Parts: sequence; structure tokens; C-alpha cells
Amino acid sequence: APVAVLLVPLGLLLFFPGPRNTIAAWRTPTPAVTVPRRLVPGQSVPVLIEIDQLAAPLKTVSATLICVERAISAHGKHQRTHEHTLYEEPLVLTATDKQTRYEGQAKMPELPLWSFEGGSYTVSWMLVVHLECSAWPDWITAWPLSVDPGEAPALAAPTPRRLVAKI
Repeated sequence: APVAVLLVPLGLLLFFPGPRNTIAAWRTPTPAVTVPRRLVPGQSVPVLIEIDQLAAPLKTVSATLICVERAISAHGKHQRTHEHTLYEEPLVLTATDKQTRYEGQAKMPELPLWSFEGGSYTVSWMLVVHLECSAWPDWITAWPLSVDPGEAPALAAPTPRRLVAKI
């Protein structure tokens, strides 16, 4: 019974992302992720994940490109958050350098799903990185990305008009 008193709180901590990542960091160092922060639709997205030393063997390293729409309705205690995943693409990662460096590439969709934040409505893009170790909590985090419309086409110069005054 005394052992259960100690294990139950530890088990509950693993369900919450903050404490879970703290516990996971004891054996999994925080990876360095290199990804462009500003993107446009149709752009290629190179991703580099570098992990220093590992105290525990990694089962998998994965990364996913995600776009989430979030809307908040009502106010106060009646407030509700509605969340919908608009786009999700897992990246194919290749391991190099004794599985401490992972490289992958994704392509932004040719859709007008630009990053947007306006009061109670947001469209946000992120790269979610997931490290899974054997017999240990997973380490999961998200890197925010900004997706902007592509460059506007150059506008043609207006043709000058001659004003003729009638008398």
C-alpha cells in the first residue's frame, strides 16, 4: 500500500505535458530543431533534429506538420473552445550520425491556410516533434510556424490619362 501511495501521483503527472516532458528530459536531452519559422504556401520545409547524448535508447523520433483552427465562443463560465485540425502531414525522417541527427522535408500545401490571430479565432501552424524512449515517458513539443501569403504579383503601373476640360 505505501508503494501505491507513491506511484499513483507519479502516474498522474505523466498525463500532463509539462511534468511529462520534465520527467522525460531526465533521460532524453532537449533536441535542437532547425526549421524555417516563416513559410509560404507551396514552400518546401527542411527540418533538422539534432540530439546530443542519450541516456536511454530511442525507439522512434517523429515530426509532424500541423495546422489547427481554434475558435472560442461565448464568455465567462459559458466559454467553449472548438478546435479542428485542418492539415496534418507526418515527415519522413532519415537518421544520420549514429541516430543523433535526423533530417526530413515536408511541403506546405498550396492552400490559403495562412497563420491568423484575431480575438477569439486563430489558425496556427506548428511542427510537433516526438521522441519515444523504451520504458520512459515520451518527450513531445511543438515549434510554432508562421505561414504568410506568397508575395503579391507586381501591379502594372496605371496608364496616365489626359484630363480634357470642356468649356
